[in-house]
Amino acid sequence: MRQKVMAARSTSDSPASAGIDESLGRAREGKTPSATDLAEVLQALKLVATSELNTSSKLKSSCQEAVSLLSENLSHLNEQETLDLFNQADRFGHAKAVHRSLRQLFAKGPRTPSVANALFDKAMSSVAPHQADAVVTRLLRYVPQAQRTMPEAEFALRLHGPQSALACLRQERRARRSLPEARKLIKFVQLADANGLGMRYVEFCRRRWPDDIELRLQQARLLMNTGFSREALEVLDTSIPATKRLPAAQIRAHCWLELGNGDAALAELDRLPSLTDKLFELRLQILVMQGRADDAQALIQEAQHRGVVNHMTSGHFSISLVGHHLNDLMLFRNEQKMLPPGRHEADLMARYHYPAMEEIYRHTQEALPEQGKPRCIPLQVVQYWDQRNPPESVMEVMRSWSSLSQAQYERFDSQKARSFLRRAFGPEYSRAYGLANNRAEAADFFRLCYLRHHGGLYADADDRLHGPLEALIPPGVGLVCYRESFGALANNVIAAAPGHPAIVQASQMAAEALLARDNDSTWSKTGPGLLTRAVAHYLATATPESAFERVAILPLYRLRRQVQIHMALPHKKTNQYWNSARTTSVDMTPYIMEQATNGERAS
Repeated sequence: MRQKVMAARSTSDSPASAGIDESLGRAREGKTPSATDLAEVLQALKLVATSELNTSSKLKSSCQEAVSLLSENLSHLNEQETLDLFNQADRFGHAKAVHRSLRQLFAKGPRTPSVANALFDKAMSSVAPHQADAVVTRLLRYVPQAQRTMPEAEFALRLHGPQSALACLRQERRARRSLPEARKLIKFVQLADANGLGMRYVEFCRRRWPDDIELRLQQARLLMNTGFSREALEVLDTSIPATKRLPAAQIRAHCWLELGNGDAALAELDRLPSLTDKLFELRLQILVMQGRADDAQALIQEAQHRGVVNHMTSGHFSISLVGHHLNDLMLFRNEQKMLPPGRHEADLMARYHYPAMEEIYRHTQEALPEQGKPRCIPLQVVQYWDQRNPPESVMEVMRSWSSLSQAQYERFDSQKARSFLRRAFGPEYSRAYGLANNRAEAADFFRLCYLRHHGGLYADADDRLHGPLEALIPPGVGLVCYRESFGALANNVIAAAPGHPAIVQASQMAAEALLARDNDSTWSKTGPGLLTRAVAHYLATATPESAFERVAILPLYRLRRQVQIHMALPHKKTNQYWNSARTTSVDMTPYIMEQATNGERAS
């Protein structure tokens, strides 16, 4: 299994350490380092894994010296290299170099769209929302007019959502776009309308440039994201240039996972001569999904030996999602060995994810239930946003559900949800809701309780409906769930009849976990992990006799054909988002606002 695991970096125990010392040595040879020497030092810095810094004080000292050397020679760096230095200085906590590089970037720049985009992403993690327009104005000031459309669209995507970004691009009239421009446009078109215009436009581009491999990859991604994984595999079932085999294999592996074939996904990775950090982690996720704990641990040891995946070699791996799944699998295996003879499967499914996911897999069906049966799930849609007035980008997505004429629609905020829980279930459930650690846990708990009481369909605020609602609420069943690529049930879209036993059990389990202040991940305590365990336990113990009791477990690609899931909306990039991570520790407000003010005075 491991014969092809990682040749991505040198076989040296610490190639990054050697690289830093060698590049610094060459740079010190002359009085003034050349631009080539500085570029090599910068590249060596970028290759240093964070995990290595925790175990080598010498390497940390060398990195600090490299950052100092680069910051003292800023005049020899181009704009992209200056941005790279800023990122590395921020990573290594070198405050003086951070501010030197920022002053250099903002002196008469940024001038290139890619650098403007990167600075925008970092600036928006530190400035106040009302300062967004000033950020945009300042970052576009020195970008040539002919190159501004694409960064303007990127900024609009971040601030207002995909529809606004696409509208920005459409304002630019072009008789004929170049191939690079077409590739960029495809990105925005598919974000704004994955199942309609995006598909038509990428097919048009492929007719115009039939031999372009990047367009073929974009078409395959679009097909996969809209629920046509088999068709995506066919698009990539031809000769792939060596430089594109890695992204092609990544798409193919994810397609096979969507289709429920983990062995085929692993085979795609085995064909690669080397793996990136991301694909290395993908292999680990597949092994854990398949219950191969020994192989997964061996893979982690390989990562620790080579320093391949930073968080795998750190002390924080066990609290990552894949680390949590591996711990769950190992605990399950240990308890399984210690149990006395008898039937314990259902009890284990209620507590461990791996046996629950096995049960879910056994009940997954490719097709929807037969038509002509009684409809048990009411035609009503419920959504949740913790504040009373969602952002316009969120409202635009929610309107795909609220504008349906054939279904009742209701949106809940935090206060309204708490009142509902108190009325429907009493003070204990209201208290459980208040004990949620974040907005995601609160939303998870509310949806289970609402479906238990009223039934209908719950959809997350970042999921846009583009197909018929009836395809998501079929007759003849009382619960519809979708199986994700790695085996758990998705909880972003759930359809249920009121009082369905599996949803009742899930809501009770979530209430108990919240009231007990369980120190567990959101995914496991109230999210997909909990839903998976509850539904699996029901499937293992119940004998459904009526349509109301039946459960339909469908592959996620069935949902993708009707719903554009997990859309890239602006609120996910803010510090207020429940799962946010700051892109920099530096407050860039003084640089942005001072430059913006000076620019206004000068004009």
